[in-house]
Amino acid sequence: MKDKEVVQLKGKVFIYYSCKGLVLRMPLGIEWKSRTQPENKTIIDTYVNRLREIVSSYIKENGCKPSRDFVKSKLKSENTSEKSNLIDYYEEFLSAKRTDIKNGNLKQASLTDFTSLRGALVDFEKKSETTFKFTDISEDFVSRFMTYLQTTRKLNPDSCKKRLNSFKAFLNFCEEKKYFKIGFDWESIKPE
Repeated sequence: MKDKEVVQLKGKVFIYYSCKGLVLRMPLGIEWKSRTQPENKTIIDTYVNRLREIVSSYIKENGCKPSRDFVKSKLKSENTSEKSNLIDYYEEFLSAKRTDIKNGNLKQASLTDFTSLRGALVDFEKKSETTFKFTDISEDFVSRFMTYLQTTRKLNPDSCKKRLNSFKAFLNFCEEKKYFKIGFDWESIKPE
């Protein structure tokens, strides 16, 4: 992170931006002392990346920095908290894949795999009695999900591999959109 993109104010984390003497400090609801925890770091990095994207796009199009109010409105209108859980983001991913099929960039069989993964994630949430967020995604989460697919859903190794590959595609999509950063090695996770 660059200096002054993230600042501390009264023990809280704020996204910071200034232009022509006008300052934007946007609270993230994270305690400053816990900013380095992985889940909090992911949230902060998401906002910083979005801030950078807004500013650089505006500069390319207009040749100058955007106003504080423009940046504030963009950050608020595209606030990642509007989608609060993993399934909300997955719906966006499925919608993009349906568009890919219409455009001839994806086969229908792939959409079937992605739809099957959605059902498995929803069922895994119910069994776990929790609503998953990006902060829950870790190597341990994926391992538990694979175990769930094998033991509870009784999927064979090939089907588990399809779900894992679909999940990788989903997280790669989210990483490209700057919603999430994969922080572990996929290659170490394989269905048994």
